[in-house]
Amino acid sequence: MRYLILLSILVLRSPLSATPDGQPWTPPESEKLLEMLDDIYNLDFDHYRQKQERYLARHPQRPEGVFIEAIALWMRILTDIYNPKYDGIFANRLDELIDQLEEFEDDEKMAEVAAFYINAAVGFKAIMHVTRQQWFSAALEGRKAIGGIEKAIDGRWNNADAHFGSGLYLYYADIIPKKYPLLKALLLIYPDGDKARGLSDLAYTAENGLFARVVAAYMYSLILYTRENRVSEAYKIMSGLSMRYPQNPIFMMWQASMAIKLGHTGEALKIMKVYEKRIREKQPFYPGHKQRIVQFRYGQIYSRRHEYAKAIEHYKKALKPISGLLGERLERYEVYSRLQMGYVYERMKRDDLAREQFERVLQMGDYQQSRRWARQHLKKIEQRRKNGTDG
Repeated sequence: MRYLILLSILVLRSPLSATPDGQPWTPPESEKLLEMLDDIYNLDFDHYRQKQERYLARHPQRPEGVFIEAIALWMRILTDIYNPKYDGIFANRLDELIDQLEEFEDDEKMAEVAAFYINAAVGFKAIMHVTRQQWFSAALEGRKAIGGIEKAIDGRWNNADAHFGSGLYLYYADIIPKKYPLLKALLLIYPDGDKARGLSDLAYTAENGLFARVVAAYMYSLILYTRENRVSEAYKIMSGLSMRYPQNPIFMMWQASMAIKLGHTGEALKIMKVYEKRIREKQPFYPGHKQRIVQFRYGQIYSRRHEYAKAIEHYKKALKPISGLLGERLERYEVYSRLQMGYVYERMKRDDLAREQFERVLQMGDYQQSRRWARQHLKKIEQRRKNGTDG
């Protein structure tokens, strides 16, 4: 949740979202920047790098060619967000980019533009702290960029891309205090939220944006899916992103999750077989430990089809141990698998096996209220035992 607030701050501070009031705000060869962004989203970093080098050579006086590296770096991290090996690399490289961007501050015409990009890079640092649950460090970084929120909300940055930052912020600033009252005090220094306007702004950028169109469509789809229960709309958007960027595992995995929710198990199965094949072939950005998530999705698919034996088989494969810190960060999918396995065993009238899985869930980390659900089902199992109707 904090990640999304800080992401909105990052985008709000980016000059790619600013109104080009003067020539300094208009990047040269913007179509080349868009080509580079397409390469980044499709994880074609070799072609991106070649184009970036040419852009830097042609426009050494502009900061865009430097800053876009932060987006490329973040996309690399996002494909394997739980992997700790990237932690130090990401922070150190961002610091280097910030140092490069600070060199533009000596140019009077570029100073403000460079300052915006520096704040955007700081925003990326805040996001990494959030994903690692380093809340204090994230707050320190995020506070440096707070000034841009009002500019987007009150229309001073009045273009399609600016609506992404305002939309993301307004949506979550509305729902967070209602859902998590204890966090309300943390948002007192921020502008009030507006859920309806937030959704409208996100949809507008997803349809009309330039630099922020893809990320706006991605976030809008996730909100529709995870928060608004508008799954069909979310699936249509995510499927479009996956089709446009077929090598991107992030869009693929979300598309499969939404397909399962909608009951499109054939489509989901097809997607996951492609994903698993890329893992077996050791393709870039498809690491072996992602098999845990793949097997969990298979389990969901077969459970939805009422093929319970197959579902159990795949959920068990998702329990394969992963060593070290990476295993700790991927524990949530072991918990999800055990919880779902417990549900399946209940349907199979095997309360003894279901109880075993729910009890294991209580001994592990709490993800998406997993312990609450496990306790509820353990109570049901106990009630059936007392009534003599247990499996």
